[in-house]
Amino acid sequence: MAYKKWVIFIALALILSSGLMACSSESDDKADKSDAGNTNNAAETAGQAETTSNMRPTVLYYQDADGYVVPVMRRIKWQEAIAKSALQAITDETVIREDIQKIGLLPSIPAGTQINGISIHDGLATVDFNDGIMSCADAAEERNMVDAIVYTLAEFPTIDKVQLQVNGKIVKKLKHGTAVDKPLEPAGINAETADKNLDLNKASKVAVYFTKASAPNFACLVPVTRFTSASSANIADAIEELLKGPKENSSLTTSIPQGTKLLGVQVKEGVAYINLSKEFEAVQNAQADMDMALKQLMMTVKQFDGVQKVKIQIDGKDVGSGENAVAEPIAVPAFANEY
Repeated sequence: MAYKKWVIFIALALILSSGLMACSSESDDKADKSDAGNTNNAAETAGQAETTSNMRPTVLYYQDADGYVVPVMRRIKWQEAIAKSALQAITDETVIREDIQKIGLLPSIPAGTQINGISIHDGLATVDFNDGIMSCADAAEERNMVDAIVYTLAEFPTIDKVQLQVNGKIVKKLKHGTAVDKPLEPAGINAETADKNLDLNKASKVAVYFTKASAPNFACLVPVTRFTSASSANIADAIEELLKGPKENSSLTTSIPQGTKLLGVQVKEGVAYINLSKEFEAVQNAQADMDMALKQLMMTVKQFDGVQKVKIQIDGKDVGSGENAVAEPIAVPAFANEY
């Protein structure tokens, strides 16, 4: 019976993996993807396709009440200044706040902040804000805001780094001390404090994904950056960190059963074969937990180049047996969270 449940789970995951709900990019002038909607009525189909084709799937970075920065794929309107629109979509305005609060998140840029202008050249986005950017409540909120800005813009393929300005000038620090005098690039979202015995000059970073029920009807994945002793962290290092679970006193949780161990992992032709201990079988008791546990693993290994699909094994055996064996790997999701 356990194996049959696993087969059902994997089959569902294959259907949902392109866009599971849990909870890029481009120049300021052009966009690059669109989706058309579907409906049974021909006239409605045409209208919906036209509407959807004007929307771009874009990963935006919000924050939650516990101070975590959370990526969420939203669809924003195609327009010439779409990078600017992405930043406006994470700015605290009444409509945006009320909308994003439905999934338990908050805007990342304080109310009253305006974008005076944005230019993109040779991978560097220069964004000029008004004084509103100086109105964060504290240092933690300020760091989250900067991370949200940098990560949101870095989702666009033409942007590698971001230079912040205030009223046309580069300032050394923001109000609460966040340094912004040099171009910034993604350097570790929701970074945890490194172990005091760890030599940071020799350490490397990995991103692992934990879970959080940010709202009654929305469970999200939250990326956390951890430091490892490996000089160049690999896929096994990342999975090992994921299996350790969230740190004590954290508001984050995990759907991966406690005590699960990594028995081995290898990547062949774009597929990550992950061999876990028998403790992982316990996740089959709840379908939602199974979905989330799998997605935690997939998003964690996705950060490594070449990983396009995942196949889970338990104690060296494929899930299922005989005619019920699951032979096909599961494609990794495009996004951690969607709304």
